[in-house]
Amino acid sequence: MTNTTTKEDSSITATSPAASGKGKSKARIIGSAVAGVSELALFHPVDTIAKRLMSTETQTIILSSPAQTASNLNTAIFRNAASEGVITKWGSLFPGVGFGAAYKILQRVYKFGGQPVVLDRMTKKFGADFDDRFGHKTGRTLLSATSGSLIGIGEGK
Repeated sequence: MTNTTTKEDSSITATSPAASGKGKSKARIIGSAVAGVSELALFHPVDTIAKRLMSTETQTIILSSPAQTASNLNTAIFRNAASEGVITKWGSLFPGVGFGAAYKILQRVYKFGGQPVVLDRMTKKFGADFDDRFGHKTGRTLLSATSGSLIGIGEGK
């Protein structure tokens, strides 16, 4: 018996909870939370450094003395933690993160996790009507825009 594989037989279909419909909401929520945490971890320190450098009133850069420039930058960026270790310095770039972090993460979960849920519900309920009125491509674009607008209204900020 020869082993012949047709094109139809050789296709591989990936199945996962998200692909089969189960776990789609969980994946969206987890993905949104990861986006919020990533945003805080990556951009909050950069924003803090930028604001600290802008608010520094002393001359930070001294062209004739690179060592003094490094010391001034260290003090301007890390303030009271300038003479501390690396971990304490890193922690000093996250002032007041407690409530703000929870708010930012929940905001991202609502925004990025909620819009696809609203879009799915609107597509099920109004998809055919939008397709009939505006055509399939424009109808889907308008559904997406409408669901995004509804989430934006709820976001508040």
